[in-house]
Amino acid sequence: MDLASVLLGGLGGACIALVGAFGLQAWQNLREGRAACRACFMEVSYNSACLKLMADKAIFVPLTVNTWQESQLKLANLLSPADFVVVATLYMRLLSVIHARAGSAPGTPLSPPERQAAQESFERSEAPAKILQEKGWRPDECAQLEAQLRKLDPGPR
Repeated sequence: MDLASVLLGGLGGACIALVGAFGLQAWQNLREGRAACRACFMEVSYNSACLKLMADKAIFVPLTVNTWQESQLKLANLLSPADFVVVATLYMRLLSVIHARAGSAPGTPLSPPERQAAQESFERSEAPAKILQEKGWRPDECAQLEAQLRKLDPGPR
């Protein structure tokens, strides 16, 4: 074996290792992005229930955006720009409610405009939840999720 064939073989091996490393990194980024979608889906579901309660009962219920604040860069990498804007817009609405009611105790009455804002935010929470669900779970996992949610809450879906 001459030096050229040894070097060529080493170069080929290095290229294969490099492609493998990039593939592994891409797979890891996808896993982290999907996990961020699942976590934000749960947060959107919680906030949606709170917004519905706020709209129906005209009382303040604390909202949360912690998962969004921790995961938005991963979501920006995974979601299309259009999908990211849909999700981000809901969180901007949630943040406006949170900041407007800073220091308010849970159960305090809402003004009619606040109640209307809660209703509008609730109505707009379905599209972000659907995006996060579709990107966070594979179709077979979505079916399992729906089945599990029906067990927990047999109401209409």
